[in-house]
Amino acid sequence: MDAWTKTPRPRRQRGTWTFAPVALAALVAVAALGCVAPTAIEKEPTIPPTFLETMEDFKLSYQVGRKIDRLLLPPATAGSSMLTYSLTPEIPGLIFDAHLRTLSGTPTAVGEYDMTYRATDADDNTATLQFTITVETATAVRTIVSAVAGGQLRFMEVPPPDGGPAVAVAGNRVVTAGGSFFLDVATDRAADKLLLSIGGEPFGYYEVDLQGAASPHRLTGQLPFDLDPAVGPFCFQVTAVDGGGAAGPPACQTLHIVPVGGGEVQITVSWDTDADLDLHVLDPNGDEIYFNQTEVDSGGVLDLDSFCGPQAFIRNEHVGWSQGPAPPGRYEVRVNHWENCAAVRTNYVVSIYNHGRTTIFSGTFTGPGTERGGRGSGRLITVFEVPGATDRPQRTPAISSTYRGSGDQVFVLNPGGEILDDTTVTLELGDASADIYVIATNTAVHHTDPHVERLDIRDARAKRRRSAATAEEYEPTPRTWESQPAAERAWITEFNNDPPLQSRGSLSRSGRPQAQSQGGVAGGGVAEGDRFTFRDRDRARNLVEIPATVRKVVTDGTVTTALWVADAEWHSICGTDEKCVTQEMVDAAAERFLRPGAANDIYDWVTAVFGAPWGPYPPGEPDDVELIPPEAADEIHILLFDVEDDGIPPRGVSRIVGFFWGVHSVVRQDDHPLFRFSNERLMFGLDSALLASRTGPTWEITDRWPSKVVGTLAHEFQHMIHFYQKPILRGVSSATWLNEMSSEVAEDLIADKLMVNGPRGVAHDDPTAGEDLNVGGRLPLFNFFNDIRVTSWEGTLANYSINYALGAYLARTYGAGPFSRIVQSDAYGVEAIEGALEDLGQDVSFGDLLANWAAATLLSDNTAAPAPYRYNAGTWTTSRAGGNEYRLGSIDLFN
Repeated sequence: MDAWTKTPRPRRQRGTWTFAPVALAALVAVAALGCVAPTAIEKEPTIPPTFLETMEDFKLSYQVGRKIDRLLLPPATAGSSMLTYSLTPEIPGLIFDAHLRTLSGTPTAVGEYDMTYRATDADDNTATLQFTITVETATAVRTIVSAVAGGQLRFMEVPPPDGGPAVAVAGNRVVTAGGSFFLDVATDRAADKLLLSIGGEPFGYYEVDLQGAASPHRLTGQLPFDLDPAVGPFCFQVTAVDGGGAAGPPACQTLHIVPVGGGEVQITVSWDTDADLDLHVLDPNGDEIYFNQTEVDSGGVLDLDSFCGPQAFIRNEHVGWSQGPAPPGRYEVRVNHWENCAAVRTNYVVSIYNHGRTTIFSGTFTGPGTERGGRGSGRLITVFEVPGATDRPQRTPAISSTYRGSGDQVFVLNPGGEILDDTTVTLELGDASADIYVIATNTAVHHTDPHVERLDIRDARAKRRRSAATAEEYEPTPRTWESQPAAERAWITEFNNDPPLQSRGSLSRSGRPQAQSQGGVAGGGVAEGDRFTFRDRDRARNLVEIPATVRKVVTDGTVTTALWVADAEWHSICGTDEKCVTQEMVDAAAERFLRPGAANDIYDWVTAVFGAPWGPYPPGEPDDVELIPPEAADEIHILLFDVEDDGIPPRGVSRIVGFFWGVHSVVRQDDHPLFRFSNERLMFGLDSALLASRTGPTWEITDRWPSKVVGTLAHEFQHMIHFYQKPILRGVSSATWLNEMSSEVAEDLIADKLMVNGPRGVAHDDPTAGEDLNVGGRLPLFNFFNDIRVTSWEGTLANYSINYALGAYLARTYGAGPFSRIVQSDAYGVEAIEGALEDLGQDVSFGDLLANWAAATLLSDNTAAPAPYRYNAGTWTTSRAGGNEYRLGSIDLFN
């Protein structure tokens, strides 16, 4: 979708630096003439070792006589040499391997051990971690239940009934290894404690102090990840004890164990209602494990799934690496609230097992759910690290280069991609004066905040004084992390990039849905005056019906475009001149999308770059929904209506200009939560009020909002093509940021042909970078938010801006050619760009691309900057695709 809003003017900041970057994948320095030389820096002393990870959140509790899973302790960084590790005191039966940093064995003595873990370098510099290991008496309740919230394990018999309170127990009936259980206990009178034991086992129970709380009482507990799969259904017995110590008769809740795979890395989510929650785990390769991709190349498997309907009683999902070791690197865990399934409030617990250590997170979902569940969906729970292999690249202790004082220069300081933990980087300026910018890129799929500091400032602070270079210390300008949310319909973005064609609703999970065509599948010819009632979905997810009439039909060879106008918005009916659509407006919009002749409209220009919008698809694909026929490509429908029924927006308010929703390419199913909205044709929706908006006393297609509507046609047409080329034709999902970048580029490539300013924000007929103080288009907002991860998508205007900025750089550096390869690729995100450039003979990794793009941004006020660092040629940059020439104007980010 496309959304626009007013943006503020960017600010420019400069500084002269010497750096110590941390954990960065690439480092580039850009020098330009203009400021004072830096203060000389003394040789940096050795940085002592340090642990980047703590162990205070890990539960380390074992049982006598029971072999423990191998515990991997975290590595330290820095130090003057290879580090050596030690762990004290010794625990009887357990062995610490200093080389592998692992603790293993079978404990033989009960006790609580305060452990000290040390990393020491050759100069006897030491880093220390403190944590506790508890070894308890073996007991059946402890073998099956690793913990109860607020409970104290007692190694004694459960007292017999003696006139105490009676209890009634309800709650979850299914548990799994590493999962949690939720029980609600009601007592017939006041109780002081609850005792939880395993029915039929005489020794050991958890004691929970109720602290005067009123009945009912919520109990939650954790099962161990190494739960014996041979354990069958068991009785979880609850006994209440009153203030006088009298126990009541016990009640039993039978819990059934669903077996799952094991492994040294596992993640489980458990919850307490029939709601549909989904577990998403992103591995270090960038592959995401979730319901639509249950197994990935790294070996991760979603082996337990739960959802509304017949599976709702499970209330657990599990991901693990049971067939081999999980790869080292960073993992991201999310939980998505797909549908509440009539539950008002759903509590959940996420448990993560990582080489012997368990961490637990809890939270709550309310509301109806998102009905969005593709890649990247859901609430971020945590990011955790699986320790790396021994062949990991070693850190580079120091990097230096010399500036020769001959204008703008770019220094690529670590082309080998070395690890830059605590690396000192020095750029010698000699007698020259220069502004220095440092570009640090992170090519991981997870967000990282790089830490770069001036060593003279750090040294001065360490000595409690100011150095001459720090009289005016640099402080970043405060700003909000995110920009204004874009006006978008989230379910559209979700569907277009990861459509649930292996259907996701309660229907599909219980078997293949039966598609029932409404007899309205387009393709049989359309004429002016035809009427149809379109379907749409409002913000409350309700079905909205929109009676409309064809007001214009244009044919160019085998392709026809029908432009429909909602009857309520037609000028003879709507009664409000400000937002009424006239025939003049319809004719102007229609002829810009399609007109007779070659290479003279949006359809021709955009398909020449990106490909066909619809056509044949593989037989039997997808296997559980019915798509509109390939012949539907012969007709494209444009519906003009007041999208949010809110008229013309005031200035500065984000607004939906138009949208493409792939659901209309699916045959309607009235009992399906999404497919019931299908209009069974290739179509866009455009906001009629915005098309009708006037800048002056008379309406012109070149007015502010009408011109944005025209540009949006190109933007949404690329989305239509993207949907066909990736999910339908190749059966692959697409990264949202990649799809939106391609649509922004579609607008950019044809802005001068359409005679609209486009996302560049400069007059369409001006090949230069335009004037200073430019607040138009996407780029001012990019200047404010250029540290947002380009491969993320949070649905803000900043996301549109940063993805346009990358696409604009790609198009000006490599031309229009890569974009057909990007869209017509079976790769999801970054790999699609790398593959497209490789096809063009460019050996450029995504990390290289990021660094080059950032250098081009900093040099965008220099029309002589060489490729690949040129945004600003001072004139048109031209390229060809599909027999057409495309012209792109220059960009100066300092404007």
